[in-house]
Amino acid sequence: MLIDFALDYGTLAKAKKDLYALADRISPTLKSSDFATLGKGGYTEAQAVFGDPTLTAAFRNLYWKAKNPMERAEELLKKLGDCFGKVGDAYFDADSQIADGMGVMGATMGLEQWRNAAAAWKYKQDHLSECAKPDAKGEYPEFCKATDPGNTPPLDHVVTTPNGATISTHLTLDKDGNVIKEETTVNNNGQKYTSVTTYSSDRRNYTTETTFSDNSKTTTETHLNADGSGTQKVVDAEGKTHTYTRGGPREEWKDTTPPEPEKPQKPVPGGGSGGGRGPRLD
Repeated sequence: MLIDFALDYGTLAKAKKDLYALADRISPTLKSSDFATLGKGGYTEAQAVFGDPTLTAAFRNLYWKAKNPMERAEELLKKLGDCFGKVGDAYFDADSQIADGMGVMGATMGLEQWRNAAAAWKYKQDHLSECAKPDAKGEYPEFCKATDPGNTPPLDHVVTTPNGATISTHLTLDKDGNVIKEETTVNNNGQKYTSVTTYSSDRRNYTTETTFSDNSKTTTETHLNADGSGTQKVVDAEGKTHTYTRGGPREEWKDTTPPEPEKPQKPVPGGGSGGGRGPRLD
């Protein structure tokens, strides 16, 4: 029997914050609280507070026994938080890349709908006389139903998911109304993903800069030819460059990244040129 397993990356991100907060509460207790001052300070000061040698000794013994485990707890809590955070960020970034495409698609569709509505409205204005009275059947031409969509195209598209995440997309147009930039931001419980794509005037050349939830960045430059073939250069989060090509619009991108040169091996001490005497067996 298969059991469904769901992983909420928003919960993982919150777990990281909570673990870091817990670790940060431990640190002051060890370093600047009365517990630390009386535990690691001079015996005379502690004795003056407790007034009893046995109680003073017991308290200071407790501090020194707790000190190392609590220091380890602070370190390990943050490591556990980082583990949760990395897993949550990986799933969040994967979903955000899908959401990015959906956000851009939604914004583009909204812009296209406005353009169609604006064209229909203009056509109606140019043929108002045909909408003055109905025909013999008492009907008006279909274009007479057009309404004014306004002079400002919709350039922002926002989606809020059931769990509270937001996907915001903004389009920038040139003077001719062509999209020259797409900007998408995904926010979810403190996690953030952004993607900015800038187009050339013919839209055959464009650059996408992506910032992931851990603040790592990638840059992708795409150059397309008239027949759909093209080249692509990707600089990953580590600064390494990868290159790709494709032969047409329906072909997959093929990795053409040159292999990294092999690192020269260090000579083995005493190895010489290989003609030395072998080890004795006796």
